[in-house]
Amino acid sequence: MNGATERLAHFVSAIHYEDIPNEAVVTAKQAILDCLGCTIAGSTEPAVKITSDYAKTAHTAPEAGVICQGFKTSADLAAWINGVASHCLDYDDVGIMSVVGNIHPSVSILPVVLALGAKNHASGKDVLTAFIAGIETELRLGCAMGKQISAAGWHPTPVLGAMGAAAAASRILSLPVEQTRCAFGIASSFASGMQPNFGTMTKPLHAGNAARGGVIAGVLASQGFDANQTIFEEPLGFANLFGGKGVAERISQDTNWNEKWQIIRGIAFKPYPSCRGTHPGIDAMLELKREFSLSENNIASVSCKVNPWDLELLKYHDPQNTLEAKFSLEYCLSAALLDVNVSLAHFTETRLKDPKLRNIIARTNCFSPPDWADSPKLCQELTIEDNSGKNYTKKVLKPKGDPDNPMSDHELTFKFEDCASPHFTKQERQKIIHQVTQLERLDDICLLIDILAK
Repeated sequence: MNGATERLAHFVSAIHYEDIPNEAVVTAKQAILDCLGCTIAGSTEPAVKITSDYAKTAHTAPEAGVICQGFKTSADLAAWINGVASHCLDYDDVGIMSVVGNIHPSVSILPVVLALGAKNHASGKDVLTAFIAGIETELRLGCAMGKQISAAGWHPTPVLGAMGAAAAASRILSLPVEQTRCAFGIASSFASGMQPNFGTMTKPLHAGNAARGGVIAGVLASQGFDANQTIFEEPLGFANLFGGKGVAERISQDTNWNEKWQIIRGIAFKPYPSCRGTHPGIDAMLELKREFSLSENNIASVSCKVNPWDLELLKYHDPQNTLEAKFSLEYCLSAALLDVNVSLAHFTETRLKDPKLRNIIARTNCFSPPDWADSPKLCQELTIEDNSGKNYTKKVLKPKGDPDNPMSDHELTFKFEDCASPHFTKQERQKIIHQVTQLERLDDICLLIDILAK
């Protein structure tokens, strides 16, 4: 195993359920349930209707169900629509150990294993194994590549997600090493997505494109379609193009593949349906409110010191629609001040126009001081000045959902219930939860998908 491509392909091809530590399996099932909840909640968004309508005109073979849409389509189109739905609300998990946090791993991986799993009637064990293979590939690439992808203007979720999706597809299709290498080569030509599309329907499209590209890459490779088989280490290949020199070497020299599983410590779950960069400030606001009984009536001003990299992402200081609001720290801080939590209900056109909320936004200043240039990712310091001139300050380094500040099983289940309750009965929700928590015992993943895709 000389090169990075060979190393990754061998890992994907050789991994079996029995090789995976229980802690990784537990985290994977948490991530799957969380991503399903986000997909269900996102299923009514306009972007999902448009992509679903597009797929219906294709009149493809009914290979896999589309979640909450009541129809089946080809595996690649099902993965595409489900990928879009899963990322529409920006409520899905993030990879904290890769690209300094700006990656959403599950949204490009889960749609792949569900679509190809349905097409091939895969078992729950096969789905779990393929999901973990995809996540490990994506996070290991992210760890090796660092923040160069984001610094160049790319959106890491579809860039790295296309490769993770190809890994998941290769595993669930049981591709040998050579065909897995080809799948990576094919998927590299699907890797794309630019940050200026944040705050529009095209950001969730990135996740769908990565998932669809992974399905296509795996299926084509299984049928003998060829591609460059050393795509990660080529001088003009994936690693150098997106991450700079030395990335391929770091991947090939990584010796902890069977000892240090990235999924165990590398995924953070979101308690709030907004960009992860807004979460430290939300946590600080909610904590200061609880501790000092603060409200909008006795607040003169709000200021928040922000890591400069986060501030660049949170570019909508006066959001004009709900997608922009998810990337507005001012909006999210104001919502947290007004209510006991920040939830899906805050991201509606009605709430966006709330005069009270707009009044607080006008008194809120988010900025990055010069001495914060090297501050940690997701580090924020919130200061509230009350009407008497007294200041209240809270600094947050590890927002809720981080592995060092985790959401409990109860909180994750509550989040799923909140996302799914408008679409499924209590009995159906309990069945979905049971099947995911016991996924390794499921003989055919279609038993789960048939509930989800009604």
